[in-house]
Order: sequence, then structure tokens, then C-alpha cells
Amino acid sequence: MKKMSVLIICFLAMILTACGNNTSKASADPSQTSEATTAAATEKQEETTPEQTQLSNVFTKQEISDLNAFLDRKNDRIPCMFLLSSYEKPEEIDFNMVFYNGTSSDGVPGPEEAVSQEEKQAVAKAIGKEDLLEHGLPVQKRPKAKVEEIIKKYTGLSEEAVSKISLDFPYVEEFDAYYSFYGDSESLSPKVEKAVWLDESHTQAEIEWKDSQKNLQGTAVMEKTADGWHFVSNQIKQ
Repeated sequence: MKKMSVLIICFLAMILTACGNNTSKASADPSQTSEATTAAATEKQEETTPEQTQLSNVFTKQEISDLNAFLDRKNDRIPCMFLLSSYEKPEEIDFNMVFYNGTSSDGVPGPEEAVSQEEKQAVAKAIGKEDLLEHGLPVQKRPKAKVEEIIKKYTGLSEEAVSKISLDFPYVEEFDAYYSFYGDSESLSPKVEKAVWLDESHTQAEIEWKDSQKNLQGTAVMEKTADGWHFVSNQIKQ
């Protein structure tokens, strides 16, 4: 009887030991641990990804500084002029405003913008105001080739699309240029206040700009290029 009791006790001990081993194996199952870790990581990623994405799309201080330098008329008088009209696409830009001050980037006419006396007479005759020459008013020249070059540079429009664009300034076919007598000038001194990238490749951006002197502000969409920016759209708010 005593021997039987010992056997029963040993049998029960073996059963308890087996159960304990199974429990340890279950808790240390690599597949279960991996699944739990993956689930936790996925949950954490879902919580942080939107904020991280939004943060990465906001322009850095350096990027805003570079964009302001691009639009600064002290560096180049042309780019800021593309913000003087509202448009939904580049073809709708008011290019008369863009070239209101001519085609010179620094305001000083280059060799291609020099106007001969013969040209002055042709312009005065074309607009029917030959008497203006007697008053000694200077004439401003906008070579058509340079106008088209600037449009392509800052809009990315095709050569075919650019060829369909014309300005309202008097055009003299003989010299293939647009002209006007000097008068008042137009300018803009925009400052970018906020900018965000619209795509993950950081190519297209929406910018908010403001000109305190003119009390003008607007929102523009611009596209980064290898050597600058293209103007895609612009909406002015007064």
C-alpha cells in the first residue's frame, strides 16, 4: 500500500512538470512574440506617420530664405512680376504685367534692348504719336525672342504654347520686338510667410506671400526646377 502511494505521488509530479513545461514553451513561442511585436510597431507607426509626414512637408527656414531670395527684385526684377496677376494655369498669366518694366533682370537695358533712332521713329509711327520723339521720351524695347525665353524659363510652357502668346505693347515686325515709351514702373516686393510641399518628392509647393507696401497678398503654387522655379498658379487677395 505504501509502495502504491509513492507511485501515485511520482505520477502526479510528472504530470505537473509536463504542464509547466508546456506553459513555458507557449509563452516563449517565437511566432507569437513576433506577431505581438509587429502589431505594436504597426499601431505606433499609424499613430505617428501623419504628423511626421505633415512636418516633413513644411518648408525649413533655409528653404523659405532661398525662395525669398529667388523672388527678391534686388537679385532679379523678373520673377516677382509673375505674382502681379491671378491665374489658374501658366497660359492665363497677364504677361503684360510681367514685362511691364521690360525684359532686363536688373533694370539696365542690355545690348539686345538698345534702341536705335530708326526704331524710335518706327515705334512713334506705329502708334501714331510721332510728336513724342520731339519731347525726347525714351523708348523701352522688349525683344520678342527674349520675351519668349523668359516665359519658358519661368513657366515651363512648350515652345508651341509660348508662340501663341502676344503682348499688348506695340509690336514692330521689322525689328521683331515690343516697344513702349517710358512712363511709370510697376514692382512687387513679396515675402514668403509660409510654404508647404504638395508632394513627397518635394517638387511642387504652395506658398503664401505678402507685400506689405502694396497691401497685397496671395497664394501661389510653384514647381521646383534644376535652376529655379516655375509659376503654376497664383491667387491674389487684397
